[in-house]
Amino acid sequence: MLCSICNRISATGRDHIDCIEKARLEMENEDLKKKAITNLGSSDIKLGKELQALLEHMNKSDTN
Repeated sequence: MLCSICNRISATGRDHIDCIEKARLEMENEDLKKKAITNLGSSDIKLGKELQALLEHMNKSDTN
């Protein structure tokens, strides 16, 4: 059987533990990034021009 994440042979017949953990961390990181963008993008917080430009770039890359 193949691991559904990496598509390599799995001796146990299930997804590799490392692949599952990597996928979980990627989803958590993406969720944290979205929350940070939302929270920092509020008008209550005054940000430097560089940080504001970075947040705008991150928002644009999320929509593509």
